[in-house]
Amino acid sequence: MKALMMTPTVDPFDPVHGFAYAWMKRIAGQVDKLSIITLVQRNTEPDRDFEVYSLDTKGNRLSKWLYLNRLLLTLVPRVDLVFTHMYPAFPVLAWPFSRLFAKPLVMWFCHGHISLMTRLGHALVNRVVTASEESFRIRSRKVKIIGHGIDIERFSTSNTPASKGGATILSVGRISPVKDYTTLIEAAAIMGSEYGMKDIRIVIVGGPASVSEERYLEMVKNLTRDRGIEKRVEFVGPVPYNQVAEYYRRADLFVSTSQTGSIDKAVLEAMASGIPIVTCNEAFYPFLGSYRSMLTFQKNDPHDLAKKIAALYSLSEEDREKMRFFLKGIVETEHSLDVWLPRLISVFREVLKRN
Repeated sequence: MKALMMTPTVDPFDPVHGFAYAWMKRIAGQVDKLSIITLVQRNTEPDRDFEVYSLDTKGNRLSKWLYLNRLLLTLVPRVDLVFTHMYPAFPVLAWPFSRLFAKPLVMWFCHGHISLMTRLGHALVNRVVTASEESFRIRSRKVKIIGHGIDIERFSTSNTPASKGGATILSVGRISPVKDYTTLIEAAAIMGSEYGMKDIRIVIVGGPASVSEERYLEMVKNLTRDRGIEKRVEFVGPVPYNQVAEYYRRADLFVSTSQTGSIDKAVLEAMASGIPIVTCNEAFYPFLGSYRSMLTFQKNDPHDLAKKIAALYSLSEEDREKMRFFLKGIVETEHSLDVWLPRLISVFREVLKRN
């Protein structure tokens, strides 16, 4: 089997798409040949596992588009299928060539929002693969749920939570209103005033991706000053993907105030790292079993969040260890790269058989 993959970035350090580099390495080990078309390639040496064609040095948009079409015209006839990662424009751009040369088209998409481009991509492809039911909100026979593809080895750790007095709470994700960092900041202030957790430290990894999100970040920083906790909140900014695991190792609790409604990869990475999590994301409810009430809080309710965090710090080490073992098991059985890869390859074989 020979495959062509289209992906935004080939960069193991990229804060947003760095995780996909491990995917590429693993996919390449399961196919006879993997070719990759990407918008940007950075921080990589020539790789024997796959060949990369980058658009980032091809001048203006017209030049990039013309080069992309030449690549597709050359590469699609040489492969058995085309696999597009994330950007819904990729399957739309590849479709004329996959149609012309009768090559199946498989699209990975994982986001709570469905745009017109995503709908068009769904209409054109043979299959859509996604992480969970909430990660692709078009009900269709084309959709196959295969998990998130978390690299367990990268995040596996013997993390031991800190004592109550020196607690470090981590949150990882884009700085955006939908991530609702204001609830986290308000909860941190409440933990100090009502629960005596005045030494608690909040570490936020991630940055804004637009001018409006930059304004939101300033608003959140102003809130920390208004609540008198600016010295206890650290805004780290974007972190190279090869370094993010270290932040999980230093933390003893992960909080997600995200309201996207789809399974958040950062929460799974925290679980894989052996860190208890607290989330308001209903997509996680079915997986948490008897721990659901302990690990979830009401959206936009900092008092409920503070209450849940304080309760977790009151648990015995034995109970916390059982919880960590349970959470890590969820990732290993449903969302690990070792589970994800065979499911993806199975989809590849299925579309080839039907084509």
